Amino acid sequence: MKVDQYVTRLIIGKSLPLTLVDSTEFKELVNCLDKRYAPPGSLRLRNKLIPASVERIKSNLKRILKNINKLNISSDIWSDPDLRAFIAFGAHGIDDEWKLIKCVIGVRRIIGSHTNELIQKEFIELAKEYGIENNVYKFITDGGSNFVKAFNEDNLTKYCNLFDELVQDIEIEDEIEEKQAENSESSIDPSINENNFQNEVIIKKLLEDQKLARQSAKILSNNNKNNQESIYVNPLLFWKEKQHIYFHLAKVARAYFGIPVTSAFVERFFSKIGYILRPHRRCMLDDLAENLFYCKENMNFLHV
Repeated sequence: MKVDQYVTRLIIGKSLPLTLVDSTEFKELVNCLDKRYAPPGSLRLRNKLIPASVERIKSNLKRILKNINKLNISSDIWSDPDLRAFIAFGAHGIDDEWKLIKCVIGVRRIIGSHTNELIQKEFIELAKEYGIENNVYKFITDGGSNFVKAFNEDNLTKYCNLFDELVQDIEIEDEIEEKQAENSESSIDPSINENNFQNEVIIKKLLEDQKLARQSAKILSNNNKNNQESIYVNPLLFWKEKQHIYFHLAKVARAYFGIPVTSAFVERFFSKIGYILRPHRRCMLDDLAENLFYCKENMNFLHV
């Protein structure tokens, strides 16, 4: 029932106790609004509605993340006041519409030492679940030795350097063009001069765009119009507009603009879940805690 989904969003979004739906006051409020509606109990909320929300979010994220070729992973470990440890993995990238996507693909309770083998095992399981094994580009962590070893190239050989592949592809394309020019019937290939002329035009156009970008940004700053979005202020809008002109550079821009500078995204996530596990909720079961954490951070991907 759709109203049940909105009640679930309210409980998750505002970090309210599940027992709220069992309270007399809540039932009286619902009865006042519509006597025909019977709100779900806390057991149904816990066992059916919240897991269903997790599955809807996960389904939406799988569809989105599979279409991002350069996906970046941030990760960290956090322990609550009772020393229950949780590991979280964030995913970052730019989709086909040049929108920055960031989400939590998994948060799990871990038991025992936080070794690099454990971290690696948790990540590989999540990557297989989401089908993103071949989409991972960079890992962003706080520099702890366990994370460095877990995401070391020797330990994750399957995750190749996608940027090197991109460069190789460009070099192959250049070699093909050169061979085609050499095999031309004409001893003096006019396409060479034409290609050089086109390159000069592209470089000149790029420099003009950069100059215009600086001028536009300065004008907007002087006029205090920071709320006005422009392709010369937002780099993602700029490359969305110019991707067909600077095809190869747009690939590089999409890859590098999707890399978060730090692992602060996961740190902020842990600050939020710390509020969920308030002192009077520390007896919460692990599976319920994981579901609430996951839904809380990914509410934008929960479509009712």
